[in-house]
Amino acid sequence: MTYAAEHADALAELRAAGAPVTFTSWTPGVYDPSTATRSARVPITVTGYALRVKPSSQLDRAKYQALELITSEAVTLLFAPDEYGRLPELGATADFAGVRYTVRDREPIAPDGVAIMARIVVAGGGPVPVTAAAAFALPPFALAGAARLQFTASGAFAPALQLAGVADNGILFVLDASLTGATFSRSTTATYTAEIPDLVFALDTALTGATSTRSTTATYTAEV
Repeated sequence: MTYAAEHADALAELRAAGAPVTFTSWTPGVYDPSTATRSARVPITVTGYALRVKPSSQLDRAKYQALELITSEAVTLLFAPDEYGRLPELGATADFAGVRYTVRDREPIAPDGVAIMARIVVAGGGPVPVTAAAAFALPPFALAGAARLQFTASGAFAPALQLAGVADNGILFVLDASLTGATFSRSTTATYTAEIPDLVFALDTALTGATSTRSTTATYTAEV
């Protein structure tokens, strides 16, 4: 016996009464000692629907106190995952109702050990940022020219997109972008464009005459 049907019912109810939520944690990049570079981190996302609920008892308030949180900054979410049994990791970010929190505690509801849903305590709310990180690994030969990455975006955001490639001037890059539904096109001048209207973000790198075997990583943030 499983509780898959109960999970489906809980998810349907929270989809109707609550709001979508995305939890994100990251795997570390893999270090390559031969090139002294580290691969891009890979996001792990857990999605579903959640409803903000009030602390239900003195036990909840005691939990906040144990986590060194005050009631005004802590939020408890009743969460049902899109995928039966999946829950976020402690320390994951939680994007809910336009606010980014951090997961501080989770209490699964799992009669048979597989989570139907969970009560999740999050804290540290702030606006959800729109970010893109680009890691450029420069080959061990001279480069000339410049590379340009450009994209426009709006709507729902989630760190679920990764683009890797080689620009026309030989620059190797990996682009992690917090954009959902982006479509990419490539021109002969090594311009990569993802189009979802409203937010415009551009990264230009001038690497004339550069010679290096190291990776340099930069994070650029654009705010709507």
